[in-house]
Amino acid sequence: MSNLRFDDFKIDNDYDYVVRYCDLDLNNHMNNTKYTDSVIYNGLCTFCQVDYIREVKLNDKLIVKTKQEEDMLYAIGTNDGEVSFKA
Repeated sequence: MSNLRFDDFKIDNDYDYVVRYCDLDLNNHMNNTKYTDSVIYNGLCTFCQVDYIREVKLNDKLIVKTKQEEDMLYAIGTNDGEVSFKA
């Protein structure tokens, strides 16, 4: 998963996920469990491994892009053009 590059990512699906107050941890960053919710949000998977790259804060808009390959779903979440997570 770590060698998955955003530039080479061919999209099967994409959608926006706006960070809500209930998504935050005590540091006002998006809680780590909510990253998986942003992928499962669209009913796309039931298990998820996440690489956290950049923090996401209240009202940030994640653009979640997904790609299906055989039985695996890959996702990249970006915020302001920067990769925030890979799953």
